[in-house]
Amino acid sequence: MITLYGQIAEDNIFPSLSYAIKYTDSKTHTLLNLTTTSRDPLIILKFYKQTGEYVFQKMIPLKYCQFCDDGSILSSNKRLLDGFLMTVQLVCKRNEKLDKHCFKKQLEKQIIKFNQRQSIGDHILYGSDINSLISDDVINDIGDMFIEINNTRTTSKIYSHGQNGIINVKQLIESSMRDHVPASMSVFDYIKRRERGFKNDQFLKNK
Repeated sequence: MITLYGQIAEDNIFPSLSYAIKYTDSKTHTLLNLTTTSRDPLIILKFYKQTGEYVFQKMIPLKYCQFCDDGSILSSNKRLLDGFLMTVQLVCKRNEKLDKHCFKKQLEKQIIKFNQRQSIGDHILYGSDINSLISDDVINDIGDMFIEINNTRTTSKIYSHGQNGIINVKQLIESSMRDHVPASMSVFDYIKRRERGFKNDQFLKNK
């Protein structure tokens, strides 16, 4: 078995910066073999060998690693690596190019920045279907920004979080529960039933 260490991706130009959390359209989620949708932000992780050799980059639904820290195991399965089929374990690790904090703290900083930014253009994956994201109410088109460079004026679109976007930690936690809660039941009712125990719950037996 080999272990690869996943670090939050840093900015290519300014390594101490990072906009690793991204929205993208549902079609892209499917192409990435994910069961999530446009409503679920992704986080970009770069995976390295213990020697520091870069191996690959992977986008993972943010809700699946929101409680991870250094050493947390993301997955363990067989994959082709260096021409051999072997068991590969993916483990979280802090990115020292960002700061000296642990993975958990670095992720928390990413989530806060993602939630609080008024303009989220940097958090939309390049090549995403913008119209689809707007249609899904994940992002809002709030207007144009005018930029003048070398006496040339250009415009750039400004986007904000939509009603189905993730604007706080509470919504992120609720999004992770959507995988378990029946569509016709509120999260609150689900938690109440879970606390009572589902043994005699005909509603969930017939789900």
